[in-house]
Amino acid sequence: MMRMWNVDPRLMCRKHLLGEHVEMHMFAGTLAKGVGIQGYLDRGLVEVDRIRIRHDELAEEMVR
Repeated sequence: MMRMWNVDPRLMCRKHLLGEHVEMHMFAGTLAKGVGIQGYLDRGLVEVDRIRIRHDELAEEMVR
């Protein structure tokens, strides 16, 4: 199941950084294909307006 953890990336281990990073790519791909994500929204598992921001935060921490 894809989800956006919203934990400070500085506190995450490499495994979790990589996992959430790939999930941000999966969400972006799903949206680009026009596939609905209402279930994720209803359960509070993603904030659509923060996908790119979150991706960038994770990517920045991955190269530290």
